[in-house]
Amino acid sequence: MKKIALSLLIIVNITTAAFSQNVGIGTLMPVNKLDVVSTVTAPSVASILGINNGVTGTAIVGSSTATNTRGVVGSSNNGYGIQSYTNNNIGMSGYSLSGYGLYASSSGGLALQISGDLKFSGGNTNPADGAVLTSDAVGNATWKKSNIAFLGKNAVPANFASGVFKKVEFANKSYDLKGNFMDYNGGSTPTTSSIFTAPVAGVYHFSSNLIFSKTTPDSYYFDYADIKLTKNGSSLAIYRGHNVLTPYSESTIYLQIVGDFHLEAGDKIWIEASQNNGSSNTEPIDQNARFSGHLVVAD
Repeated sequence: MKKIALSLLIIVNITTAAFSQNVGIGTLMPVNKLDVVSTVTAPSVASILGINNGVTGTAIVGSSTATNTRGVVGSSNNGYGIQSYTNNNIGMSGYSLSGYGLYASSSGGLALQISGDLKFSGGNTNPADGAVLTSDAVGNATWKKSNIAFLGKNAVPANFASGVFKKVEFANKSYDLKGNFMDYNGGSTPTTSSIFTAPVAGVYHFSSNLIFSKTTPDSYYFDYADIKLTKNGSSLAIYRGHNVLTPYSESTIYLQIVGDFHLEAGDKIWIEASQNNGSSNTEPIDQNARFSGHLVVAD
């Protein structure tokens, strides 16, 4: 008698499923193609469990091709809508051709909470060592290099002819975080030494100070000296320092140039100097010279 009743129950269920074209597990009235109703009371027990022990493949797949539909939805009143776990690979993967690989939304809580390490790579993020994650006006994230800074010091001894600009060579550098400044000792050539090359477009801050001293004080008039910030061979900024004392008593002119400038990636910046003493005398530049710069903000 029990076998007959069980058979009738199975027939009724199959008939109901065939008639409605829905399949129910744990429910006699499925309203979807597959309804699974299960009350889990024991720890580490799942209502639905997908296991893939093979080399490739997927345990559970959710796919959606129609507009405003979703392949997989996780919902919870006070627990976890979806939780993923892996020992040493990827716990959850989202992929999209033109939409959202993964989308999280919350009206009053946290749309996304991360416990552990976080990594952004691929797409338009362009990861780089020491870069800062920033955003455009609509929220698109991009890695921007910000740890770009250098300090060249100790001017190479050289004489400067009156009225002629000449590049100032810096013998050493105190720091160069990303290797964008080649000091004189690193490569003493006109096209590379004592030159900073901008790795990214953005606003940069530069500062340089120099000292000119007369070789023979009180013998001739030391009028003025110039310091120039040069970009790709053209003047970017220039500052002139004058002899403010009586003509023959001043033997030193101090020069400094400071400013913020927008550069394109690949622009080259260096320091040039000139002095004018009203004669054909050459003048030396003091070794206590500095040239520094850093990225303020990338485009």
